[in-house]
Amino acid sequence: MHTLNVVWTFIIVATTSAFGQSIDTALSFYPLGRGDEWTYAYLPNFLAANPRLYTYTLKVEGDTTMPNGRTYKIISFQTSGHNWGNYAFQRIDSTTACVYQSDVFGAFETLFNSLLAPPNTVAGSIGTYDFVIEQAVFQNIRQVRHYGSLTQRAYELASGIGIIHIREYVGPMQLPYIHILTDAKINGTVYHLVTTIDRAFEQLPHVAELYQNYPNPFNPLTQIDFLVRERELVELRVYDMIGREIALLKSETMDPGLYSVTFDGSGLSTGVYHCRLNTGSSTFTKKMILIK
Repeated sequence: MHTLNVVWTFIIVATTSAFGQSIDTALSFYPLGRGDEWTYAYLPNFLAANPRLYTYTLKVEGDTTMPNGRTYKIISFQTSGHNWGNYAFQRIDSTTACVYQSDVFGAFETLFNSLLAPPNTVAGSIGTYDFVIEQAVFQNIRQVRHYGSLTQRAYELASGIGIIHIREYVGPMQLPYIHILTDAKINGTVYHLVTTIDRAFEQLPHVAELYQNYPNPFNPLTQIDFLVRERELVELRVYDMIGREIALLKSETMDPGLYSVTFDGSGLSTGVYHCRLNTGSSTFTKKMILIK
């Protein structure tokens, strides 16, 4: 099984941020309590003939004080009900709504997510806070934040639940590893996203998908991978920040498969560009940063 290198964090406090959102609202995306747990289906390759699906559970075990004098939450990693001795350690700065991850020795920590960061800014190692939408999660309409357009791991966080979806982009021309939340227990309430593990497949892309370019930021070459699930007309274009078309990379009818295109930004200036994939049924956009 692929080694899970996922950071999970959860928090609670109250006041109002400089960007107009309350800290309560921001922190609702990270519920935390002793005994809370999240179960995920983990799918390394969803295009394989017989894809193998794994499950694992993250559980809040309690608190611990590390040698640096700070108190962290202990999150255990379990598969098939067995605790393998793998733990994550997080703490929350309640005055800034920042979530930090520590190493096992309490000697080094990193900022995982500044929950008060405004959209289109880097929130921490989680990546860029891209946007928030409303969608059905556990039979209720919830706000869902999307993170990670500039990293190799993209997250979706639902209010009142936590992390519901992760895609790990492992490299050029490789399909992402997918983590889908199937069950959760928050403050004693049990939630079921799918009734069987097999139904997790229903949440995977059925037509096409555009993956984050790699590397990103880039100079001057970057690779853009995209997935086509059925034969259809596909257009791949690059735009600048004001919507002017910079390049037409693909415009043809394509068979199902994983494709890769190299984009050359040699003639462009440093800045943010958008790659857009249009198919007969869907449109996908990724942000790319050119740094010279």
